[in-house]
Amino acid sequence: MTQDPNRWQHLEPFIYQLFKERIQRYDEIMEMTEDKITSISEKFLQAIELCIALKDFECEPSDYPCDVINLFCQVAESPTLLIQLLNQYPVEVKKADQAIINYVGSIDNWRGKKCPFGIKDHCNIVHFFLNLNGSYQDQLFFRGANFTPEVICEFLQEWKGINLFPFVSKELPLVTN
Repeated sequence: MTQDPNRWQHLEPFIYQLFKERIQRYDEIMEMTEDKITSISEKFLQAIELCIALKDFECEPSDYPCDVINLFCQVAESPTLLIQLLNQYPVEVKKADQAIINYVGSIDNWRGKKCPFGIKDHCNIVHFFLNLNGSYQDQLFFRGANFTPEVICEFLQEWKGINLFPFVSKELPLVTN
């Protein structure tokens, strides 16, 4: 059942816009078919598996981070569902994130065969996706001021048309390696 987004028009413009966006996201999820949700869940789990598999590539270049970004972008077409999946699989997400952190510590910023950026840059974006729900306090952004969460959001919006700005906290610490 769709609720009227104009119901909160009397509120402050910022709060009104927030309610309106949340109702639209809720409606998007409710309109999805069960098959599409299952397909998105499978892509999410495949991305997690690829992250964890990076332990087999330590000290070697891999295109897995690039593949993971493409899978996460497909999932993030429904940002609310991405957040739900991150919350639904916390153990797997934590394992995947740790695998990314370990992998980044073992490589240079090599370019993969099909990656437009360096592999560390890709890992930075993957790490961003894995921590988008804000469930982990230790947010590492491996490439410094060039790849802040806001810059990643801007890049994803320009590249894929995915708006993740509402999920980015302005209080993420920036730690560079």
